[in-house]
Amino acid sequence: MDIYRILPKSRKRVKRVRDSSEDDEEKSTRKQIRNIWGRDSLAETTKQAEAEEKERKARIAEKQKKYNLVYEGNSQKNATVDKVVLDFDEKNNVELLKVDDQLVTKLKPHQASGVQFMWDACFESLERAKSTTGSGCILAHCMGLGKTLQVITLAHTLLINNEETKVKKVLVVSPLNTVLNWVNEFKQWLPDNDDFEIFELVSFKQNYERLYQIKTWHNCGGVLIIGYDMFRNLSNPDNKRLNKKMRSAFQEALVDPGPDLVICDEGHLLKNEKTNLSIAVNRIKTLRRIVLTGTPLQNNLKEYFCMVQFIKPNLVGTYKEYVNCFVNPITNGQYTDSTPQDLQIMRKRSHVLHKMLDGVVQRRDDSVLEPYLPPKFEYVIFLKLSETQIKLYQHYMNHFAKRNIDGSNRTSFLFVDFQALQRICAYPRVLLDKSIEMKLAKERRDDSEESEGSLKDFINDEDEDSTSSSSNSGSDSENEGKRRQILVSA
Repeated sequence: MDIYRILPKSRKRVKRVRDSSEDDEEKSTRKQIRNIWGRDSLAETTKQAEAEEKERKARIAEKQKKYNLVYEGNSQKNATVDKVVLDFDEKNNVELLKVDDQLVTKLKPHQASGVQFMWDACFESLERAKSTTGSGCILAHCMGLGKTLQVITLAHTLLINNEETKVKKVLVVSPLNTVLNWVNEFKQWLPDNDDFEIFELVSFKQNYERLYQIKTWHNCGGVLIIGYDMFRNLSNPDNKRLNKKMRSAFQEALVDPGPDLVICDEGHLLKNEKTNLSIAVNRIKTLRRIVLTGTPLQNNLKEYFCMVQFIKPNLVGTYKEYVNCFVNPITNGQYTDSTPQDLQIMRKRSHVLHKMLDGVVQRRDDSVLEPYLPPKFEYVIFLKLSETQIKLYQHYMNHFAKRNIDGSNRTSFLFVDFQALQRICAYPRVLLDKSIEMKLAKERRDDSEESEGSLKDFINDEDEDSTSSSSNSGSDSENEGKRRQILVSA
């Protein structure tokens, strides 16, 4: 924030630039924060959302106990997964919903756990899937743990059992450069899929073509993969580039009633609820929302609020309640002059936030892959320089490294010397090729200065290159002579 001061004589506003030391001092200084609000000060919607989440977690814990008794031999702590049962009849011990056996063989234990987690968070059971609106979750697995495969497994299970799950349309919103990757992943993991169709809009440039694809998906069901920007534009009710009929059709298919399940890839992009993207995604009517991210928390608790609010509204309260109860006390314990009491409050509030969200946020790092990876060995090999390299190194140090042109600072040549010595230590031919490249570039600059004002080089670029290459290749002895001259001069 800029600070202004008024000069008494001129009465002019002068902008004072803040010193970097002042910024560091401010960032490293604790603040006098307000007292944390009690439960009685929270809004009723916050209390209700917290109570509903506690009841849901209790039901899932009870269900997990019964599942362990029935399927005790199917422990996901082993290196392989035999079956993934999402729902079963507790009285008769009958499997009601399970993952296809062909996909189960491709899942690792943490991936099977992720599929179960998404089902419990969004649907919980087939009975509640038919009678409730469900909720969402954040799958915060780091890169390389197979978040895409887990989503494909869940989507396949829901769509092939759509009569029981009531899920016919799945929407995947992702960055533009990953849309076709999602399509390829579906084809890779489901090569013989004839149960539902995969739709994407990247290949269609006209709005009427996109409308046809979206209508087909909306009427027939399947998976629609769309980029964030395109979703924001097509779902915008005030988009003047679309006629009224198109806007109504896009609203019906994408927003209200929209899909039955929404997956937001790279969900950390939804870090500000005031952006047009967050507003557009939050318009979707369904509450069954899954956010995929490898970085759910990047030392910014305020951005974390937007993702949680998207998948579980009011669970952490309003924004003011969230800032008072979590952001301020946690941040205040991270300064250099934080008191022991500040640290104690920070740890306590961090633990409370973690326990509050452990039912809707599943965090996994690369440690889950240790049983599948071979041990890592690192070797450091020292190689002695050859005689030619030693001579070149000494020659460069004696004639080039100590130069100081016009009394300029020696530091300006530090990186130039480092790069040259690096080429010598790598292989002398690398230094030779770089020297030839630099000399040819200098000759081109000289030629361009002589022919100033001519566009011949710019227009006939390829012809000149081919001519020069042919003339250069015409005389091998001349090229070899140039190389030797450059090497000697270097």
